[in-house]
Amino acid sequence: MALIENLSKKEQKLISNIWNGKSVKPKKIVRLFNAIAEDFYDDNPQMIEGNNWKKPTNKINGKRPKGELLPLQSSGTVIDEIVGDNRLHVSIGQRVAGTRVGVHVHELGGLTFVMKGEGEITDFVEGVENNTFPAGTYYFMPANIQMSASNLTEKDTWLMDIFVTNEAKPNPITIIEPHYPGYTNPIS
Repeated sequence: MALIENLSKKEQKLISNIWNGKSVKPKKIVRLFNAIAEDFYDDNPQMIEGNNWKKPTNKINGKRPKGELLPLQSSGTVIDEIVGDNRLHVSIGQRVAGTRVGVHVHELGGLTFVMKGEGEITDFVEGVENNTFPAGTYYFMPANIQMSASNLTEKDTWLMDIFVTNEAKPNPITIIEPHYPGYTNPIS
Protein backbone atom coordinates (compact mmCIF):
# COMPACT_ATOMS: atom_id res chain seq x y z
CA MET A 1 0.00 0.00 0.00
CA ALA A 2 1.36 3.42 -0.97
CA LEU A 3 1.56 5.71 2.05
CA ILE A 4 1.77 9.46 1.71
CA GLU A 5 4.30 9.45 4.57
CA ASN A 6 6.64 7.33 2.41
CA LEU A 7 6.88 10.03 -0.25
CA SER A 8 9.87 12.37 0.00
CA LYS A 9 9.50 15.29 2.42
CA LYS A 10 9.25 17.68 -0.56
CA GLU A 11 6.48 15.57 -2.13
CA GLN A 12 4.62 15.38 1.19
CA LYS A 13 4.85 19.16 1.51
CA LEU A 14 3.60 19.57 -2.06
CA ILE A 15 0.55 17.38 -1.34
CA SER A 16 -0.09 19.24 1.92
CA ASN A 17 0.19 22.63 0.22
CA ILE A 18 -2.27 21.65 -2.52
CA TRP A 19 -4.68 20.29 0.09
CA ASN A 20 -4.42 23.44 2.19
CA GLY A 21 -4.89 25.78 -0.78
CA LYS A 22 -1.38 27.18 -0.72
CA SER A 23 0.46 28.29 -3.82
CA VAL A 24 2.30 25.48 -5.63
CA LYS A 25 4.22 25.15 -8.85
CA PRO A 26 2.08 23.08 -11.24
CA LYS A 27 5.22 21.61 -12.89
CA LYS A 28 6.08 19.96 -9.56
CA ILE A 29 2.67 18.29 -9.45
CA VAL A 30 3.08 17.02 -13.02
CA ARG A 31 6.53 15.64 -12.14
CA LEU A 32 5.08 13.86 -9.08
CA PHE A 33 2.24 12.44 -11.19
CA ASN A 34 4.67 11.20 -13.84
CA ALA A 35 7.03 9.64 -11.27
CA ILE A 36 4.21 7.76 -9.55
CA ALA A 37 2.83 6.63 -12.93
CA GLU A 38 6.26 5.37 -14.01
CA ASP A 39 6.69 3.43 -10.75
CA PHE A 40 3.20 1.96 -11.13
CA TYR A 41 3.81 0.75 -14.69
CA ASP A 42 7.26 -0.61 -13.76
CA ASP A 43 5.50 -2.75 -11.14
CA ASN A 44 2.47 -3.54 -13.37
CA PRO A 45 3.67 -3.80 -16.99
CA GLN A 46 0.58 -5.85 -17.91
CA MET A 47 -1.51 -2.68 -17.47
CA ILE A 48 0.43 -0.47 -19.88
CA GLU A 49 -1.80 -1.26 -22.85
CA GLY A 50 -5.13 -0.94 -21.00
CA ASN A 51 -8.02 -2.97 -22.39
CA ASN A 52 -11.01 -2.78 -24.72
CA TRP A 53 -13.36 -0.58 -22.72
CA LYS A 54 -15.28 1.01 -25.58
CA LYS A 55 -18.70 -0.13 -24.41
CA PRO A 56 -21.15 0.86 -21.70
CA THR A 57 -20.97 -1.28 -18.57
CA ASN A 58 -21.85 -1.35 -14.90
CA LYS A 59 -19.52 -4.23 -14.07
CA ILE A 60 -15.91 -4.68 -13.03
CA ASN A 61 -14.51 -8.22 -13.22
CA GLY A 62 -17.99 -9.50 -14.06
CA LYS A 63 -19.68 -7.99 -10.98
CA ARG A 64 -21.40 -4.73 -10.23
CA PRO A 65 -19.29 -2.83 -7.66
CA LYS A 66 -20.97 -2.29 -4.30
CA GLY A 67 -22.18 1.15 -3.28
CA GLU A 68 -24.93 3.56 -4.21
CA LEU A 69 -24.11 5.65 -7.27
CA LEU A 70 -23.34 9.22 -6.22
CA PRO A 71 -20.81 11.81 -7.42
CA LEU A 72 -18.28 13.23 -4.99
CA GLN A 73 -19.90 15.74 -2.67
CA SER A 74 -18.56 19.16 -1.71
CA SER A 75 -16.24 18.78 -4.66
CA GLY A 76 -14.38 21.41 -6.55
CA THR A 77 -11.47 22.07 -8.83
CA VAL A 78 -8.45 23.54 -7.06
CA ILE A 79 -6.07 23.61 -10.04
CA ASP A 80 -6.85 23.66 -13.76
CA GLU A 81 -3.80 24.93 -15.63
CA ILE A 82 -1.82 24.43 -18.81
CA VAL A 83 1.65 23.04 -18.06
CA GLY A 84 3.72 22.77 -21.23
CA ASP A 85 1.80 20.53 -23.64
CA ASN A 86 -0.40 19.17 -20.86
CA ARG A 87 -3.32 20.30 -18.74
CA LEU A 88 -3.18 19.71 -14.99
CA HIS A 89 -6.47 19.02 -13.19
CA VAL A 90 -6.60 18.78 -9.39
CA SER A 91 -9.88 18.38 -7.54
CA ILE A 92 -10.99 17.70 -3.99
CA GLY A 93 -14.21 16.05 -2.86
CA GLN A 94 -15.94 13.94 -0.27
CA ARG A 95 -16.80 10.28 -0.93
CA VAL A 96 -19.85 9.77 1.23
CA ALA A 97 -20.19 6.51 3.17
CA GLY A 98 -21.88 3.77 1.16
CA THR A 99 -21.47 5.47 -2.23
CA ARG A 100 -19.39 4.96 -5.35
CA VAL A 101 -18.48 6.60 -8.62
CA GLY A 102 -19.89 5.08 -11.81
CA VAL A 103 -17.72 2.71 -13.82
CA HIS A 104 -15.26 4.84 -15.75
CA VAL A 105 -11.85 5.04 -17.38
CA HIS A 106 -9.06 7.60 -17.28
CA GLU A 107 -7.61 7.65 -20.76
CA LEU A 108 -4.27 8.95 -19.46
CA GLY A 109 -4.42 7.58 -15.93
CA GLY A 110 -5.01 9.36 -12.66
CA LEU A 111 -3.85 9.64 -9.09
CA THR A 112 -6.01 9.65 -5.95
CA PHE A 113 -4.87 10.68 -2.48
CA VAL A 114 -7.12 9.61 0.39
CA MET A 115 -6.59 12.69 2.52
CA LYS A 116 -8.78 12.47 5.59
CA GLY A 117 -11.79 10.86 7.21
CA GLU A 118 -12.47 7.56 8.89
CA GLY A 119 -13.85 5.90 5.77
CA GLU A 120 -11.84 3.91 3.25
CA ILE A 121 -11.88 3.68 -0.50
CA THR A 122 -12.31 0.31 -2.14
CA ASP A 123 -10.83 0.53 -5.62
CA PHE A 124 -12.37 -1.80 -8.21
CA VAL A 125 -10.14 -2.24 -11.27
CA GLU A 126 -10.79 -4.60 -14.19
CA GLY A 127 -8.36 -7.51 -14.14
CA VAL A 128 -7.10 -7.16 -10.57
CA GLU A 129 -8.32 -7.83 -7.05
CA ASN A 130 -10.05 -5.03 -5.17
CA ASN A 131 -7.83 -2.93 -2.92
CA THR A 132 -8.79 -0.78 0.05
CA PHE A 133 -7.19 2.56 0.90
CA PRO A 134 -7.60 4.41 4.22
CA ALA A 135 -6.68 8.04 4.91
CA GLY A 136 -2.97 8.69 4.46
CA THR A 137 -2.66 6.49 1.36
CA TYR A 138 -2.74 7.06 -2.38
CA TYR A 139 -3.18 4.98 -5.50
CA PHE A 140 -2.54 5.31 -9.21
CA MET A 141 -5.38 4.64 -11.64
CA PRO A 142 -4.05 3.02 -14.82
CA ALA A 143 -5.00 4.38 -18.22
CA ASN A 144 -7.77 2.83 -20.28
CA ILE A 145 -8.91 0.25 -17.74
CA GLN A 146 -12.45 0.14 -16.34
CA MET A 147 -12.69 1.05 -12.68
CA SER A 148 -14.87 2.36 -9.91
CA ALA A 149 -14.21 3.47 -6.34
CA SER A 150 -16.52 2.99 -3.36
CA ASN A 151 -16.60 4.01 0.25
CA LEU A 152 -18.11 0.85 1.73
CA THR A 153 -17.69 2.03 5.32
CA GLU A 154 -20.10 3.97 7.51
CA LYS A 155 -17.82 7.04 7.62
CA ASP A 156 -17.12 9.65 4.94
CA THR A 157 -13.69 10.27 3.48
CA TRP A 158 -12.04 13.12 1.55
CA LEU A 159 -10.10 12.63 -1.67
CA MET A 160 -7.78 14.65 -3.83
CA ASP A 161 -7.55 13.61 -7.48
CA ILE A 162 -4.77 14.61 -9.87
CA PHE A 163 -4.99 14.17 -13.65
CA VAL A 164 -2.65 15.20 -16.44
CA THR A 165 -4.35 15.34 -19.83
CA ASN A 166 -3.46 16.68 -23.26
CA GLU A 167 -5.13 18.12 -26.34
CA ALA A 168 -5.69 14.67 -27.89
CA LYS A 169 -7.30 13.30 -24.71
CA PRO A 170 -8.60 16.31 -22.79
CA ASN A 171 -11.05 14.59 -20.42
CA PRO A 172 -9.72 13.46 -17.03
CA ILE A 173 -12.56 10.92 -16.73
CA THR A 174 -14.83 9.08 -19.15
CA ILE A 175 -17.95 7.68 -17.48
CA ILE A 176 -19.07 4.42 -19.15
CA GLU A 177 -21.82 3.39 -16.71
CA PRO A 178 -25.32 4.26 -17.95
CA HIS A 179 -27.48 6.36 -15.61
CA TYR A 180 -24.51 7.95 -13.85
CA PRO A 181 -24.04 11.75 -14.22
CA GLY A 182 -21.67 12.55 -17.06
CA TYR A 183 -22.30 9.27 -18.90
CA THR A 184 -21.94 9.36 -22.66
CA ASN A 185 -22.15 6.20 -24.73
CA PRO A 186 -18.60 5.57 -25.95
CA ILE A 187 -19.82 3.53 -28.93
CA SER A 188 -22.36 6.06 -30.24
